[in-house]
Amino acid sequence: MKIFYFLLLLLGCTAMAQNGFITKWRTYTPNQTVTVPITSSEDTNYSIDFGDGTILTDQTGAATHTYALAGDYLVEINGTLDRINFGDYPNMVSNIISVEQWGSTAWSSMNQAFKNCYQLNITAADVPDLSQVTDMSFMFFDLNMELTTAFNINDWDVSNVQTMESMFEKARYFNQPLHNWDVSNVTNMKNMFAYDLEFNQDLSAWDMSGVENMDGMFFFTHFNQPLDAWDVSGANTMNGMFAYSSYNQPLNSWDVSNVTNTGGMFAGNDYFNQPLNNWDVSGVTTMAGMFQDALNFNQPLNNWDVSHVIDMRQMFD
Repeated sequence: MKIFYFLLLLLGCTAMAQNGFITKWRTYTPNQTVTVPITSSEDTNYSIDFGDGTILTDQTGAATHTYALAGDYLVEINGTLDRINFGDYPNMVSNIISVEQWGSTAWSSMNQAFKNCYQLNITAADVPDLSQVTDMSFMFFDLNMELTTAFNINDWDVSNVQTMESMFEKARYFNQPLHNWDVSNVTNMKNMFAYDLEFNQDLSAWDMSGVENMDGMFFFTHFNQPLDAWDVSGANTMNGMFAYSSYNQPLNSWDVSNVTNTGGMFAGNDYFNQPLNNWDVSGVTTMAGMFQDALNFNQPLNNWDVSHVIDMRQMFD
């Protein structure tokens, strides 16, 4: 019986230990100071174990520590926190190496969470609690690492997110499946995958009916997956959406009747040559540079009503 209770106690302690938010940090010189950019909120109060024997308690904002020796350290945070923001601490982006465990933290925002953290990898086997998150803009902006396949981002609950602007912009090697995502509440996907040179995953099942801003969404990418099933009837701007990309898939079934700006939409795209004659562009006012330097585009557009277009500069140059 004593052994039984001991095992229960051990399991309970293990479960508690697994609730922490764990990251790996690297210092490059002796006596280097790092700041873990936890954003202060009304309820923020946590303890932080810096992995070298130093533990701070009752922290209410960013936590700073000086490491005596250069090396890698596992940093574990337990308690109440809801946001981390490297956008406010650009001098720290080279020091964070990985997210080892998300833990039980209920995040309130992921805006700029790991912005410019170019060495970051995600090795966590669990998923973050994003149930309260509405903003994921710039979360992985300028991420240079090829994220591990253990990174189960496809299982993330993003159902309450409203903006994903630049979420993966310049995340050059990101190419993980996202087809399970519920993006039905997202309104802004501007530059979401811009400059993602590797990303080419199936997004055809996404509910895009609420997205208003698609500017630059696949700008300068090799993305080339079917999107003809998307409901884009809520979109109002598609400026540069496929510019300088490799995209060449059918889009003729799209309802673009609410779009006002298609400027540069296919500019510099040397691959796109699909029919668009069914598009209702009667509400578009800007088509400047829409097919500029789109060298292979050669489709009839005679059905288009361009009576409201104000700017057609360099549309086909």
